[in-house]
Amino acid sequence: MGRRIRRLLGRLKGTPPAFSTGELIRLLVDRDARPSDRDDAAIELGRHDDPEVEDALLRIVRDPGSSAELTEDCGLSLAEIWSRRDQLDVPLAATLPPPALRIALSVLESRRPEWIDRLASLKSPKK
Repeated sequence: MGRRIRRLLGRLKGTPPAFSTGELIRLLVDRDARPSDRDDAAIELGRHDDPEVEDALLRIVRDPGSSAELTEDCGLSLAEIWSRRDQLDVPLAATLPPPALRIALSVLESRRPEWIDRLASLKSPKK
């Protein structure tokens, strides 16, 4: 696992949440917010299981105006959520753009080795 992924995972295991789920989602989708605050919100949301969290993360991941770092942070959080819930929707994961998918696969391969066959289909080149 890369240095950046280890750093981000370390942040996920840190202190208790300081903001509510709703506050974090509002910050994540606020295009006028500082990029670092949006990145932090994306990472923090990986610790939340509210249904609207996955929707918000997917909305940002699919937004072509999102930075590569924000997209990766959302991919990380999506993987955290899927791993914790023990649910992987392969067709949904296949829609992630490459930066988010790459991070999500790295996390899921590490956390859910029993999913390796399901994850393999996400690694195959898209036609």
